[in-house]
Amino acid sequence: MIAGDGDVSGIGGNHLIHAARRNIDLTVLMVNNMIYGMTGGQVAPTTPRGVKTSTTPYRNIEALLMLPILSRRLVHPTSRDGPRTTCSPL
Repeated sequence: MIAGDGDVSGIGGNHLIHAARRNIDLTVLMVNNMIYGMTGGQVAPTTPRGVKTSTTPYRNIEALLMLPILSRRLVHPTSRDGPRTTCSPL
């Protein structure tokens, strides 16, 4: 699956969470520009703390969402190995 960071971690984040819970064999390529680029640069779950955006003119005060860690922790309870999650820039 190829999607932007807003879709994977924000608006469509529930799909990723449930895929991880079900331990579905899924490869996600997330294009991470750290903002909602199609809506004027609004803060997103992947926006680092301290970054200014159109909706955080005094800088983002929230920590960014760490998707690989979240995916690892949502493994289905009957799974022994859990999903292989990595986060590496291309």
